[in-house]
Amino acid sequence: MFNVFVLVGKLDKLPITENIRDSSCHYLPIELEITQNFRNSNGIYETYVISVDVTRGDAELIKKYCEIGDILGIKGRINFSKDSNAAFSLISEKTIFIDLKKRRA
Repeated sequence: MFNVFVLVGKLDKLPITENIRDSSCHYLPIELEITQNFRNSNGIYETYVISVDVTRGDAELIKKYCEIGDILGIKGRINFSKDSNAAFSLISEKTIFIDLKKRRA
């Protein structure tokens, strides 16, 4: 069995890295806007916003080099938690910067 996911989407929310001094904070959330590659029954492409926890180092790079709307690729694993209110969380293991607005300027 494999526990892996791959997402490609637009950055919808930047990570909040200010005032993060706690060394126990290993992951910070970002949000990706993912558009389905097929139309629903009404002929509309549905869009979802998915939260992914990225490593602290990747979060700092995303904050430094990315803007809202940049396209990122995320490869990671699904973390099932028995203690949390959420049934699972998506944990990033690799972040790929596909299309950055700052680079185009």
